[in-house]
Amino acid sequence: MKPSGNKLIDRHDLSVTQFKEIIEKQPDNHVAWYELAFALDKTKKYDEALDAITKALSYLPNSTHYLQLEATVYHDLQKAPDELNTYKKLQSLEPYKESHYTAMVDLLVHSSNLIEAVKVLTLLEDQKGSMRSVLYKRPVYINS
Repeated sequence: MKPSGNKLIDRHDLSVTQFKEIIEKQPDNHVAWYELAFALDKTKKYDEALDAITKALSYLPNSTHYLQLEATVYHDLQKAPDELNTYKKLQSLEPYKESHYTAMVDLLVHSSNLIEAVKVLTLLEDQKGSMRSVLYKRPVYINS
């Protein structure tokens, strides 16, 4: 007998219908809006995905999880300036997360804005330096 696996894995088209039904009954369910946005992005319905993630963010504007999806949707829509703005917000919310800086640098280099890219890299190095000093100042506990 040949294993068939779960045929529903990655069937985001089915998720779209399900999350739309949930939203009809619970229009303020930000999780359903986020999941709808994710499914729409996976089915390449990027404009609809942007509308859905915008709605989710209207409930939780500083959710880094939601903002990361917004950046992905902007990337898929090839809206680099909007994607960059989202990464700037993410960087302000999570200043020690290196991936936000590298995403910003990639976008800036791609748009030939090398001076700004260097500024972001400098900011990253400054953050790494301040993180190192915090780590070095932490008390060390020795088990006896």
